[in-house]
Amino acid sequence: MKTLLRFLWPVVVLSLGVAAYAAALWMMWSSFRTSGTVFTLPGKAVVSVSEPGTQTLWLVTRGLADGRMFTHDDELPGGVRIEVRSMESDEVVPLQATGRSRMSGSGEERVSMARIDFERPGDYRIIAEGLESERVFRLSASGFAMRFFGGMIIGAVGTVFLFVGMIWGIVVLVRILTERKR
Repeated sequence: MKTLLRFLWPVVVLSLGVAAYAAALWMMWSSFRTSGTVFTLPGKAVVSVSEPGTQTLWLVTRGLADGRMFTHDDELPGGVRIEVRSMESDEVVPLQATGRSRMSGSGEERVSMARIDFERPGDYRIIAEGLESERVFRLSASGFAMRFFGGMIIGAVGTVFLFVGMIWGIVVLVRILTERKR
């Protein structure tokens, strides 16, 4: 029993490494999920925001909507104006320019159009003027980079813990074996 207790801390460190690795994989995987609200414009769409925070408005350029495959340009035609209004107060929520990031996954490709800071939960109306053909949009919570790179950092820490735990366990094993030979 005393011999097994010598492995306690290496096993604890190794277990922390495995847990950190699992958390890292979950964080990185969740950064690719395609959550959010999908809607089509022109016209008006109503989206529900469940909690305050920053969300990204994406233009879906390739994918599946209403059982139909579609492909569109990465740019909206000139003269298109998109506006977001609170259904409660009718005040305009400002759109902020983004760095035009691209994302693809789950059979969908999209380009970021704007960042929107919602100060409170509620229903919001999105209006597109000047858009003649139907386009698919997605509104989703921001934070891809933070989740993805956070997962990478936690994964790196997990890797260190895994190696330290394994090396520590090997050192303990070698010490036990050399003590038995004496």
